[in-house]
Amino acid sequence: MKEREVNLLDLGIEILLCWRRILLIMLIGGTLFGIFGFARSVFDEKLQNTEDKTNGVPSVIDEWRQNKNKNLETMLKEELTDGQLIDVNYAINYERLCRVQEEYQRESVLMQIDPNNTKRTEITFQVQSDNLEQSYNLEKVYEDMINSVDINEKLAEALNKPIYAVTDIWTLSRGSSEMIEGCDTFRVIAYHYDENICRLLAKTIIECINKKHDELEKTLGEHEIVVLNQSIGALKSDSILSEQTNFKENMLRYQTELKNYKSNFSDEQWYYFNLMTSGEVLGNPNKEEGLQESKVSLKYIILGGCIFALAYIIMLFVHYVLDDKLRITDQMEILYDIPQLGQIPNNEKIKHKFDFVDVKICALRCRNQYSITYGEAINLVSVVIKLTAKREMVTKICLIGSKLHEQAMNVCKQIAEILRDDLEIQILDNVLYNVETMMKLEDIEGAILVEKVASSTCPEIAEEIKLLERQQIKILGGIVVE
Repeated sequence: MKEREVNLLDLGIEILLCWRRILLIMLIGGTLFGIFGFARSVFDEKLQNTEDKTNGVPSVIDEWRQNKNKNLETMLKEELTDGQLIDVNYAINYERLCRVQEEYQRESVLMQIDPNNTKRTEITFQVQSDNLEQSYNLEKVYEDMINSVDINEKLAEALNKPIYAVTDIWTLSRGSSEMIEGCDTFRVIAYHYDENICRLLAKTIIECINKKHDELEKTLGEHEIVVLNQSIGALKSDSILSEQTNFKENMLRYQTELKNYKSNFSDEQWYYFNLMTSGEVLGNPNKEEGLQESKVSLKYIILGGCIFALAYIIMLFVHYVLDDKLRITDQMEILYDIPQLGQIPNNEKIKHKFDFVDVKICALRCRNQYSITYGEAINLVSVVIKLTAKREMVTKICLIGSKLHEQAMNVCKQIAEILRDDLEIQILDNVLYNVETMMKLEDIEGAILVEKVASSTCPEIAEEIKLLERQQIKILGGIVVE
């Protein structure tokens, strides 16, 4: 018997055919490692909390927790130096400024406008009265009136925004440097990112000024105020870009200053800062963020599944190399120098879920070979046996095997039935270990080995060949039953 080589393709196919067990092993490994990761997370959290309670909490906080009737703010002030208190007060101020800036940025219309595509409306009003001086004075009254809170309230109400969000989206200026006799003009300009809302702003401003006209006419005498010109369009506004840039620079400066102060805080300063800003008794949030909640880690689940799958694949590889049983890819011509008369495919119909996957995998093994059915293989092997026996001029042959299980025995019986008119055939099972079976070899002229894949061992096949050679029985060949 020659030494068998490791067939990598066959090894890979054997491993792929175990995909159901590999998935199960991965599930078990992932579950076990997931439980381990959760237990470790719980342990680490308890350990971290214990360290925090013993080392991370200042003594003044422990003292206050034992007697909460004391004023914690006063206790912390007494604990801090004058320099530390000044730093905390600066940080509190910058914290307030940052919140105000963030709220303004979120609500302000000006911060939402695209400077390269700004919608702008211009409304020029003309004040007319009996003489120029009175018109000039009335124009000043309207300017003062427009700069009051009334316009801002009306615009905020129209846009459903707070007043601070609309105070910087409109401006007031004189309409022209020249005055018509008995008239004077002024101009209101409003900005927005939506043209339709720009029209709404213009309408609101006109309505507000007309209402003021009715009120002022009762006290300042008869006069008229008309819309001399109104226009809406889009333009590029460098002034809005400049205001947005300055705002963001200021906001970044506040945030940087706040971060610099906080980076040097002691634990006592952190408790005082959080108490003054949020009213909560909390320490350094960076330490709080370091605490991890107890949870199942996906990393451990994946790691466990991969480790268990790899271990199982290594076990399959070792078993494949060390296993001495006959493989489906073994060829008797190569291993034992005897002709292989045929290979009988498996006739058992064992159904599994997703068995089409197994069919695809097995197809890799014989992708370049012509496949035949079980019945065709039996007939083909029977013809080959008949021709071989005739060529060797033997009429009494036996089909022998070390372990002829049910499927291999059925193959032998079907071959014997087909050749019963041409040859005298005996079926001998367990010829190596059964004395009665061995005695029947006396009258045998030729023998054919029938070996079952994954059942017959290579050393047993070699011993059968030696036994037949000692008995001077011609070995016509071998048959492999899958």
